Amino acid sequence: MTPVELAWPQTPASVLLWAEVTLVWVLANYGPVRDPVGRQEVAALDGPGLRAWRKRVAARSILGAGAVLFLVGPGFPAALLSTAFLALALLLPELRHQCIRRVREGRWWELRAEYEIALNALFLVLVAGVAGGRNLRPTLDPSALPGSAEVLTAGALGAAAVVFLVRGGTHVVRGILEKGDTFPAGTGSMESTLRHGLTIGNLERFLVFVFVLLDSFAAVGFVLAAKGLVRAVDWEGRESVEYFLVGTFASVTLALAVGLLVRAALPGF
Repeated sequence: MTPVELAWPQTPASVLLWAEVTLVWVLANYGPVRDPVGRQEVAALDGPGLRAWRKRVAARSILGAGAVLFLVGPGFPAALLSTAFLALALLLPELRHQCIRRVREGRWWELRAEYEIALNALFLVLVAGVAGGRNLRPTLDPSALPGSAEVLTAGALGAAAVVFLVRGGTHVVRGILEKGDTFPAGTGSMESTLRHGLTIGNLERFLVFVFVLLDSFAAVGFVLAAKGLVRAVDWEGRESVEYFLVGTFASVTLALAVGLLVRAALPGF
């Protein structure tokens, strides 16, 4: 059996390959078709809806694994990465679905946020280790594409980060809120409250991520202060305050972490 050599990518071509596979991973798991986020959406998946959703998950996972095979090229590394892609891309939404079911049924624990972070980190570290250890380069020659390898890498990682923060960030933040049971009661329609919070959280994570890339941490503080000032007039008790604080801190922490990771992976930031 071919030995697996692991090392962080060092050449621009291997970093570009890592960024491209990362983008495929994110698009497959968080792309055009959104997975169920809340309890009512999971309830709507019962019966034919659940079977249709699992077929969509299988289809996008297979397509993503095929894209990895194309990007990496023939050989053992491509087979390893595409197999890992397929396995984790099938496992992640199923674990997420089971966690939401547990919350909907009133069970006492759920690990949606932990699963979301751990499986993403596992796949990205595996791809980086294999690409760096074998000094892999994309099947498509970067010199034949518009822009340098560094520019293409920045574009791929930036796009992947934004999609993850908007879609994956919702699962992480919702999982943290459900774990702490911090959803407010008595504030009107719960679904309306969560829908508004989702939209605000997506915009918040996007802005924080952009400000981190621009090395403008003062602007991050301004966003938090402005949000707190606006929300202060709408607080209706301790539960609302806890919902706001936990959701905001989870959302901003995730955006800061992703922004710093992207900066660390891209020379010049």
